[in-house]
Amino acid sequence: MALIGKNLKSIDIRLSILSQVRAGNHGFIRDLSEQYKISVQAVHRHVNWLESEGFLRSQGKTKGKKYFLGENRAQEKYYSIAGLEEHIVYQTDFAHV
Repeated sequence: MALIGKNLKSIDIRLSILSQVRAGNHGFIRDLSEQYKISVQAVHRHVNWLESEGFLRSQGKTKGKKYFLGENRAQEKYYSIAGLEEHIVYQTDFAHV
């Protein structure tokens, strides 16, 4: 299993990409570029990583390219059990995927 990112911003961007793909928003690259104030190329790097790890798959080329959820639907993360509340983990890490 792959961890979806090494820092909170990468994780947030990649989860947003997956949410946009799930919602069928094919114009998400520019939307997320504006939302996160990063370049379109930076969003593409996240998309390419998600594709390489199996979280996304694509069809078509360049402007006609469409993205779909990939076969990899799992991610791994470890939590300290001290003070852990299951609903908080779900809300912060999984509810918006």
